Amino acid sequence: MRSAARPCPSDRNAMPTSARRATALLAALAFTAPAHATDCPGRADLATGVVLERSAPASRATFRIAGAGIDEHRQALIAGLPGPTVRNRYAHGLAIAGQHRAQGSTTFSYSADLAPLDRLDEIGSFSTGVSVALDGAEISTGNLHLEFRGRGEIVLGECSYAVWQVHRALLLCDAAPSLSDLLYAPALGLVLREVRRGDDGAAIDTIAYTAIHLAGDE
Repeated sequence: MRSAARPCPSDRNAMPTSARRATALLAALAFTAPAHATDCPGRADLATGVVLERSAPASRATFRIAGAGIDEHRQALIAGLPGPTVRNRYAHGLAIAGQHRAQGSTTFSYSADLAPLDRLDEIGSFSTGVSVALDGAEISTGNLHLEFRGRGEIVLGECSYAVWQVHRALLLCDAAPSLSDLLYAPALGLVLREVRRGDDGAAIDTIAYTAIHLAGDE
């Protein structure tokens, strides 16, 4: 059970000890024997589109460069057929900028330049203030904190990617912390696996992609 809402958090790492142990397990999973292929998508392919797929639950997410960010169109697959689509926008692969749903559009604005996230493996951690708005009206403020935890490798079909193990904590006023362990591929600029955790470090949801290809190669 998630904890009750709380006052505005300070800019700190909110990762409990139990979550640190879970991160170590995620790190072990990242070190999978690599596969090799010469036509695996890279960051440059985001210009025309990169597709990530998962099987449980079945869904397909297409990522494309859009201006200074990345757009994601995620579509559920029901009995193999296209289902509902949701749209997300990222200011950086590690920092969401917008979530667009039938209920409304949520946007995230950051007070700091996100460029240092490209060197998170060198600087170790990164924090910034964040403002959250629903349909243009601010509803909360707080902090985003990301911490580099190590390196690994992940296999998607015939492709393998070096990944960073990153802990992400979104701490908003009057809300329970949003905590995630991520496997981020710098060569793609995308998160390939996310484990969302409760305050006690227990996993509550996992997004784990299992295949990758260029848009149009379905």
